[in-house]
Amino acid sequence: MPANNTLPARPVGHSGLSFWQHGFSNWLRSSAWPTMVLIFVALGLLWAFHQVTRSIVEQSETRRQIAIINNNATWHCNSQRSRIARQNCLENRVVVTTETLALQP
Repeated sequence: MPANNTLPARPVGHSGLSFWQHGFSNWLRSSAWPTMVLIFVALGLLWAFHQVTRSIVEQSETRRQIAIINNNATWHCNSQRSRIARQNCLENRVVVTTETLALQP
C-alpha cells in the first residue's frame, strides 16, 4: 500500500479567518490560557518583588552613608585636644540627613 504524503485539501468556501476563529475557540476551551495568565501574573509579581527589594537596598545604602558621615564628624570633634574645642565642634557640626545627603553632588 503506497503512503499518502499529501495534505488534506481545504474545503471550498472556507476562509483562513474561520479556521483561525475555530482554533482560537479551541484554545480558549483548552487548559493553555490559564497557564499563560498564571505565567504573566507570576512575572508581574517577580517584577514587583524586584522593585521593592531594590528600593530597600537603596534606602539601606543611604542610611549607611549617613551613619558613616555622622560618625566621622563626631570622631573628628572628639579628637580635638581641648574640651572647649570639642564642645564647639559638636555644637557646630551639621547632622547629615537624607535631605542633606541628596543635595550633595
